[in-house]
Amino acid sequence: YEENEIDFVMDINIKGYVYFSKYFGELLMKKETEGAIINISSVSGMEGSSDAIYGMSKAAILGLTKSCAMNFSPYIRVNAVAPTMVNTDMMKNIPEWRKNEYIAHQLIPSFVTPQDVADTVLFLLSPQAKHYTGATFDLNSGCYLR
Repeated sequence: YEENEIDFVMDINIKGYVYFSKYFGELLMKKETEGAIINISSVSGMEGSSDAIYGMSKAAILGLTKSCAMNFSPYIRVNAVAPTMVNTDMMKNIPEWRKNEYIAHQLIPSFVTPQDVADTVLFLLSPQAKHYTGATFDLNSGCYLR
C-alpha cells in the first residue's frame, strides 16, 4: 500500500466516523438529550480481509462503537451494523464464481440488500432497540455463526 492509499481509506472509513461521533456526542451530551449513533462496519472488520487496510478500518469502527457506547451513556446508544457482501453495483467487480461460492456458505441463500441494511439501522434507531448499545449487528445470512 502507498501512503496516500492508506490515508484515503482511513480518512473515509475512520476519521469521518470519529468526527461525527465527537461532534454529535458533544451536542447531545451537553443538552442531556437521548439519541443514537449507528456505525456501518463490515464482516471484514470481524473476520479480516484480503484488503488489509479496508479490514483494519472496518475493525476500527467496531472499537469506536464500543468506546463511544461507554463514553456517551446514558444519553446516546451506539451500535454498529456489520453486513456481509451487499447486493449493490459494487458487486459487479466480484467474479461470479466468488459470489456463488459465498452464497453457497450462507444458511439463508440470498444476498443481503441495501434495504436489509436500512431495515437493521431503522430498528436500531427505534424505541424497540432501547436496550442495545455497544453491540454489533452481524448481517451475514448465517455465513458466519458467532
